[in-house]
Amino acid sequence: MPKYRVLVSEITNFGDLRCVAGWDLDRGKMIRPEPHPRGFWPSPTIVSNGAFDLRRIVRFDAAKPVPATQYPHLTEDRVVAGNLAVEDEMDKAEYLEVLRAAAFGSLAELFEDNLIIDGSKAYVPTGAQCRSLGGLEIPAEGAVLQPYLPSCWTGVERSRRQR
Repeated sequence: MPKYRVLVSEITNFGDLRCVAGWDLDRGKMIRPEPHPRGFWPSPTIVSNGAFDLRRIVRFDAAKPVPATQYPHLTEDRVVAGNLAVEDEMDKAEYLEVLRAAAFGSLAELFEDNLIIDGSKAYVPTGAQCRSLGGLEIPAEGAVLQPYLPSCWTGVERSRRQR
């Protein structure tokens, strides 16, 4: 079974569940570790200073989900088998350096020209064999942090480009 060493860079809140993703330090691509196929982690397992904390490096054995998820998510989805091993937290300067090196310069590059923009929404169609997530470099000028809504995510912010 393949072994992974992932730098946690994304934790997305879905109510009582969390989606975790990070940069595979050995393969040079994003990975989404899952507890089971199409699964998210229960929020109590995602705690500050836990295995899945930002800047934390986590090692685990994993395989593609069975049954398989659909592309583009199958590009990153990996079901964790066994226990997680936690390495030390990466220092902030090194963390930012890794993320900068992994970032793409445009949405077209990130999604390999598969992004569809439909009015105010954008998506990658099911079946597109490309990335489903990744980092994007954005200019600091015009960037703002906005609180998430609903208010149950108090203190969590997202970046937006001010127009």
